[in-house]
Amino acid sequence: MRNRAALICLILLALLDDLIGLVAPVDFTYHSLSFIPHFCFIGLMLIVYARTLTDRILISALTGILTDYFFMSTFPKHFLLYTIMGICIGFFQTWMEESDRIKATCIMAAIFLIELIPYAWNVMADSTILSLQSWLIYHGILTFSLNGLAVILLIYIFNVYGRYEAIQRIRSQRIEKNRYRNMRLKRK
Repeated sequence: MRNRAALICLILLALLDDLIGLVAPVDFTYHSLSFIPHFCFIGLMLIVYARTLTDRILISALTGILTDYFFMSTFPKHFLLYTIMGICIGFFQTWMEESDRIKATCIMAAIFLIELIPYAWNVMADSTILSLQSWLIYHGILTFSLNGLAVILLIYIFNVYGRYEAIQRIRSQRIEKNRYRNMRLKRK
């Protein structure tokens, strides 16, 4: 994916996360099920997994900073989590390129970790008394199931876009080849 298209995609997915957060806010009283959308994170992981380590760090850190400042107002949280997950997802690059199932599994594991790490931090800091079972029931069930569907949908969209780019590249190469051939024929 080209850099401009990747940037536009991440911004749109972050706006979608924010819109869903406004329409269906998270219930921190844990009396009902809550959904925390991670569409921007899913898109980020799909964009950076095949890039170099430096690109993964820079793109993940920039996305984390922008998410923290413009969408969540929690400065170091997303910056650190996105950067760490951006680095870690690259270690699974060879497996993720094999099949979409492995890609979806790796991204779902990353989503689980970015949800579990803040919970574990709050438990260790004694700022929550919520049990892991209650957290999984009220916070995890809806979040993981709907984000799982989003992972599948976004993988499909990224695959379609990749095919579209390949077709465009082949067409432009054919046009260049035909131009070169016509120029050679005109010289004779």
